[in-house]
Amino acid sequence: MAGCSFVSGAAGSDTGWNAFVTVTTKQTMQQFSESHTTAQQTTVGEYPAVNTQINNRNCTVAVDVSDQGSVIVNGLSRDPAVNGCDAMKKVAETVVPNLPNA
Repeated sequence: MAGCSFVSGAAGSDTGWNAFVTVTTKQTMQQFSESHTTAQQTTVGEYPAVNTQINNRNCTVAVDVSDQGSVIVNGLSRDPAVNGCDAMKKVAETVVPNLPNA
């Protein structure tokens, strides 16, 4: 799957986060939501979104930007005190406005 990786914080440290972002036409946000029983509704900017969290640090956010696909942000917070979904939502809020026609 093609995409971009983003890193915040120094390598090997307990601070910051790692994120992988991709735009996919293989899965809509609705399909993502239906395939994850723990998916919770949210928004990214003005767009509907869902997130699913494995534990407090790991999270995937799917953003509904098209009837044919979605933006997926998957990553983790290296700091146990920082919620991974909060961090990945901020990444999505930075990425989505930079998409063509978003």
